Amino acid sequence: MSVQIKELEQNLQTPLFDRGGRTITLTSFGVDFRAAAYGRFYKAVDELQDMARASKDGLMGRLRIGIIPTIGPYLLPSIITKLTQMNPALDIHVRGKQ
Repeated sequence: MSVQIKELEQNLQTPLFDRGGRTITLTSFGVDFRAAAYGRFYKAVDELQDMARASKDGLMGRLRIGIIPTIGPYLLPSIITKLTQMNPALDIHVRGKQ
């Protein structure tokens, strides 16, 4: 692990830890780096959980569709029917553009 940390510090061109005798503490950059890494990690975990839930349960929530009125009546009935059959928890809102 310490080899990987040293390599990361070399790539970043700044130390993450103050190594003094028997104690090792984070540098101020190390503290900021840890906070940013944790934030990104938890965001990625949330996104992966959302992806897993969507693949299991299908799409859910509100879907807003904007379409011009000249083609809406021809395309939307089949699209909305298929979407609602495949994703019953989807709340579809159509808005015509003029």
